[in-house]
Amino acid sequence: MNLIVACILAGGFSYFLRKPIRKHPGVFYLVALAVDALMMTNAIAGFSPVAARMLFPYLQQSLFAFGILSVVMMVGVLPEGSLKRSLRPIRGELSIIASILIAGHVVHYANPMLTRVFFGGMDATAGTFWGTVLSLVLIALLVVLTVTSFKVVRNAMASVTWKRVQMLAYVFYGLVFCHVFAMLLPSAMGGGAKAVVNVVLYVAILLVYVVGRLGRAYRDRHAENMRFAPDGELAEA
Repeated sequence: MNLIVACILAGGFSYFLRKPIRKHPGVFYLVALAVDALMMTNAIAGFSPVAARMLFPYLQQSLFAFGILSVVMMVGVLPEGSLKRSLRPIRGELSIIASILIAGHVVHYANPMLTRVFFGGMDATAGTFWGTVLSLVLIALLVVLTVTSFKVVRNAMASVTWKRVQMLAYVFYGLVFCHVFAMLLPSAMGGGAKAVVNVVLYVAILLVYVVGRLGRAYRDRHAENMRFAPDGELAEA
């Protein structure tokens, strides 16, 4: 249920705040950094333990950031329309906001997970091990994608090079699901009801995206075939 709520909140955040995000992205980056600081210092728990428990899945577990990333990816597979036109201009800014929030998630979990997996402080399951390994790969990809999402960097890069780098977003998004499954599947296979529900929800989101991606590819190919006749002449404007 937390995952569904996070995706709804992320969708509302992206759509209703699209104009301020586009005009003043730096403000949102600073707010995201402030949220990271609150997470890393446990300041929310010190102020209100109840609020900390309520916000934990959305901030520390990074569900809200995942929701924002899902919005970014889903915009790419939407058919042309008002919703896509509204969100497409801020995909880069949304990516940066999500990346900053994910950085807080990484800092929150890095020390205990690395200790457990690589330094033998605690027993590590296979899921924990591979989940942590995938995390390291995801961090590397995240840095590259975040840096190249800033307009000043994008404008300094050749268009072809930038587009090739951004293709890594598909790899990153796919590996996010691999990371989640590595962490959840052991509990789900052991009969954990909450883990089972979460796995089902993540699978559903992944399937929606894959179907959307395939549909987008079909529409693009169909449009290209309609535009050009077999002999290469323009068939339809």
